[in-house]
Amino acid sequence: MKRCPRCGREYDNTMMFCLDDGAELLYGPARSEPGAIATGFPSDEPQTAFQERDWRMSVLMKTEPMLKPLRDDPRYKDLLKRMNLPD
Repeated sequence: MKRCPRCGREYDNTMMFCLDDGAELLYGPARSEPGAIATGFPSDEPQTAFQERDWRMSVLMKTEPMLKPLRDDPRYKDLLKRMNLPD
């Protein structure tokens, strides 16, 4: 499932752009979905990477375009803070 990062409308995987606003569609959970941060990765990967101090996940958390819709989520900000990464 893909969704629009601007309006949140969901589309099937064959679509590339939102029909409402033309934004490029992203894979991943909707921002309001419970557990979106944990379920966006297999096996709670961000939390595991944090516990193991995996530097690669630190880079992905700040640069991965698919995570952009989650960056305003307080849980995401808390995880960045615990990883000593600025907002």
